[in-house]
Amino acid sequence: MERANIPVLDALDGRRDEFVDPYFKRAKPDAVVLVLKAREPARIMIAIGDKTANRWHLQCAQRWLVHYNVYINDSRWGRMFVRMCPYLPFSAGLPQSTSLAGQPDARGGHQVPAVRQRLPHPRGS
Repeated sequence: MERANIPVLDALDGRRDEFVDPYFKRAKPDAVVLVLKAREPARIMIAIGDKTANRWHLQCAQRWLVHYNVYINDSRWGRMFVRMCPYLPFSAGLPQSTSLAGQPDARGGHQVPAVRQRLPHPRGS
């Protein structure tokens, strides 16, 4: 992110949309504006097992983790962000409060299909 000159900041208390406003005022279209790091609750998978017996299984757990909120200035849909968590199961998606489904873009053209509101998960082999 340093080479691209994109600020990576810790989230402050208060409303994040007000905090990021100055960054969007000078943002170019189709660009990542900034990345906010924040500790938030998340459902992750942890490995439970015994080293001596070499027996392991995965279990879901609720933990406080660092999430990365990537703010984007999209030329078609405008201001948006994607929240990513770098832990299994690698959650990434548009937040629930962002509803682009069925809404025309900034130029009144294409629409986002309602079934594709989340980013696709990586395919395993």
